[in-house]
Formats: sequence, structure tokens, C-alpha cells
Amino acid sequence: SRGDRRTLFQGGNRIHQRKKLIESRARLEAVSSHEVRGLRVPEERFDELTLHEAGGAGYTYVLGDPGFDRSYPRWVSAEGRPIALVSRGGVADDIGRDRDPAGQGFGRALELTEGLGGLFVMALSSKRVATAPGRAGLAPLAARIRAARPWQATAGEVVRWAAVRAEIALEAERASELRLHNRGDAPGAGLILERYGASGRPEFVPLPLLPAGGSLRIPVASQALALAPPRPGLRTAAR
Repeated sequence: SRGDRRTLFQGGNRIHQRKKLIESRARLEAVSSHEVRGLRVPEERFDELTLHEAGGAGYTYVLGDPGFDRSYPRWVSAEGRPIALVSRGGVADDIGRDRDPAGQGFGRALELTEGLGGLFVMALSSKRVATAPGRAGLAPLAARIRAARPWQATAGEVVRWAAVRAEIALEAERASELRLHNRGDAPGAGLILERYGASGRPEFVPLPLLPAGGSLRIPVASQALALAPPRPGLRTAAR
């Protein structure tokens, strides 16, 4: 949702913002089979009141966080409800604009993400992509992303996975064993163990479904362990 009209949220009073959020969500759900949970604020200009009213209106995440400090969702409190802010990495939607007809800004952001890791967000304007320079700039970038075989997901899918991941604790049980514990109320599905050995190359091991409150013990035979996001071609182990 972007609100029921292209007017800014920032600076609007409570009634104005609440009306935009509720009416937009109702209209979109009336013409689709999907529950609308995400908000992409025009020009990414919003304030604390926007987040409070969004939480109260049933939204669970905002795509476009101008306070970029990580390539990962971060949670804030909105009227006592958690709402996720998903940053676009500080990269403007420049594909198709005169100053960046080949989408070089996105290319530079992709290189940075490839080097540091994290979430690379492509939030494109249909008006800007619907131009010859826009298509010419997007095609090689999309091919490059596909060739790397990343996990491709919607913002909502990323937020849902990150929420589950936030409740999974990897704890040192003893010198030769780690304990994976699900502190949340939902089962931990789609968990991948990223394991590094002497070669320095990661091995990705699908983990079984971890029920709410459940634990899993993992022998330590590696130099480093981490929980990785879902990967193409890897399925969670059944048991």
C-alpha cells in the first residue's frame, strides 16, 4: 500500500494518516486475494505518527527506511505492536532517470551488498522502468542477480523469515556442542546452518523444523557456524 492518494504522510495529523492507511488497505484487499500488510510511503517521508497509525491499521512492515544502518529488517514499536522497517540501502530508484539512465546506482549498491552481505532491495517505479533507458539498465542487472542464485523473496516473506530468525538462539552448550533454541511462539521453518571448515568455504545444511520452545543440539566440528537465509535448491530437512 502507498496510501489512498499520493500525498505525503509526514506532518499529517492523526485522523488524516489513519484515514489514508485504513482506506488504502481496504481498497486493495477488496480487489485482490491477498492480505495487505506492507506499506511503502511516498518519497519515504513518514514520522512516528505514521508508524503508530500503521501498526493500529494492521500493517506489519514498511518498505523504505530512510534511517539506513543495516541491510536487514529492524523492528520498532508502533502503539505497542512491533513493525519492521526494511531499508532500501540508501539507493534511490534511479533506473530510467536522465541522470542515471543505465541504473548505475543500483549496480553500485549490488556490488556493496555482494561484498558485505545482507538484503538487496529492488523497489522500482513502473513509470521510470517503462522507458527504453530504464529497460536497458534493468536487463543486465537482473541477469547478474539471477546468475548469483540468491534467495529471491518479497518484502513480506523477508520480514516473516527475519521475525522467526530473531527468536532462534544459537547458544554454546559445551565445548563440543551448540544448542539451537526456538524462543518464539511459531515453529522455526526454513532454517539453514551455514558451516565453515578449514577450506574457508561455507557448507549449507538444512535443519529440521524447530517447534516453538524446542531445541536442537549441534556437534561442533567447524571453525564457524551461523544461521543463513533460505537458499535455492535447499529444502528444510523433515527430521
